[in-house]
Amino acid sequence: MPFFNSIRWRLQLWHGLILLAVLGGFGATAWRMQRQRALETAKERVLERFYSAVRIMRQFGPLEGGLGRPGPPGESPPRGRPPQRGDGAFFLPAHEGREAPDFFLAEFQAMLQADELRGNFLTIWRRDGLVMATTGTDHNLAKPEGVSPASPGPRIEVEGPRMTLEAATPPGEVIQVTRDLRADLAPLEGTAWQLAAAGAGVLVLGLAGGWWAAGRSLRPLAAISATAARLSAGNLAERLQVRDPNDELGQLAGVLNAMLGRLEAAFSQQTRFVSDAAHELRTPVAVLLTQTQTALRRDRSAEDYRQSLEVCQGAAGRMRQLIESLLALARLDAGDQALKQLRFDLACAAREQVDLLAPLAAVRGIAIHQEMPPRLIEGDPDCLGLAVANLLTNAIHHTGAGGQISLAVRQEGAEAVLEVADNGEGMDAKSQERIFDRFYRADQSRSLAAGRTGLGLAIAKSIVEAHGGRIAVVSALGQGSTFTIRIPIWGEVEGSSGAGFTATSGSSPIHVS
Repeated sequence: MPFFNSIRWRLQLWHGLILLAVLGGFGATAWRMQRQRALETAKERVLERFYSAVRIMRQFGPLEGGLGRPGPPGESPPRGRPPQRGDGAFFLPAHEGREAPDFFLAEFQAMLQADELRGNFLTIWRRDGLVMATTGTDHNLAKPEGVSPASPGPRIEVEGPRMTLEAATPPGEVIQVTRDLRADLAPLEGTAWQLAAAGAGVLVLGLAGGWWAAGRSLRPLAAISATAARLSAGNLAERLQVRDPNDELGQLAGVLNAMLGRLEAAFSQQTRFVSDAAHELRTPVAVLLTQTQTALRRDRSAEDYRQSLEVCQGAAGRMRQLIESLLALARLDAGDQALKQLRFDLACAAREQVDLLAPLAAVRGIAIHQEMPPRLIEGDPDCLGLAVANLLTNAIHHTGAGGQISLAVRQEGAEAVLEVADNGEGMDAKSQERIFDRFYRADQSRSLAAGRTGLGLAIAKSIVEAHGGRIAVVSALGQGSTFTIRIPIWGEVEGSSGAGFTATSGSSPIHVS
């Protein structure tokens, strides 16, 4: 049914079942306690009746042959035949030719006549098994078995609506007291109805309170659902609002809001990334179209055609460089970049990149100083070499003629540290915050003129983080910049440069500026 899909209804159902079980258990316990109390009261009355009979019989002694034995000297029992009740509730039988006694204890007679309710009986057997007296209609009752003066006290049993006490006096008479419990247990029916009514009232109030509490507790979920619906429409600026940020729903909302913030930032970055990529590709595509249209508009000389083709080749090369950089970033973001797990010398890998870029630095008159003792790490030497190359290329482009660049490799704790420092133009604090963003250029005009894409540092950051490391920059305007890479160390290297290490074989990495 549809309402079973509702958390509120399911909570209400469980709440009702638990409340019903508790109320049922409480009501049953209370009813049993009341019934036990009624049985205890009935037991007291049966015992009182039994001990009254015993007291009388002890006072006047046992009755033999239907004759009452006198009590203490000086006392005469009342004489005369005891009156007979028409309903047969009292009977003194005669046995074997013996007539009924011409006197009987008036007090005993009055006690026997006290059974006004049908179902309450008192019967006394003589030692020889004959009925001495009874308040019932059956005068030939069999003497109970297993009852003797040696028995440990009265034997009381409850069977159905009847309680029976059986015991023997020291002289040997057997007394049986039977009580009908229906009158004693009759008030329990009213008690049961009272408990049922009270339980029904508590159940209704509990269900109403549970419904209200469940609705109040689940109200923030409705707000979360409404916010999620608005988020699905593309409005990532929405945030979940809760009254108490410290309860379970508040903590959940805090986690979801943090996730929404990251998603918003990721979508914004993706949108900006696509826009920047389209902008970067538009320029070389426009150059290609312009050159081809110009070349096809009219016949030209071979030299003109050659110049147009050279321009088209440059634009295509820039497009290829940009596409390869975008693919590298996409693979790193998706985790599809298959990183090698080789033991290699970080200093050796960095030295190879210095050798590759030394001609570019020499053209600008920039000196590169190296202080790189061997440091063994584990990872992909080609990818980390690309990261070092991108840092060196960035330093060369932002260092003026006659400047200096220094590379240093050292160990700090359990990390291998590689620093690329220059004394170039440096950057302000705002640029330092965004320098690793994709397509970001601190100097837009110079970077565009140099054909740079603004992806080199972003690629370096992704490579370092893929190796479990981190990259940072410290810079000041006019004082140069220092980029620091930190990679976990695999082990310590003994001896001098790269002997004994895995070589960084393979084709030279693509340098992306």
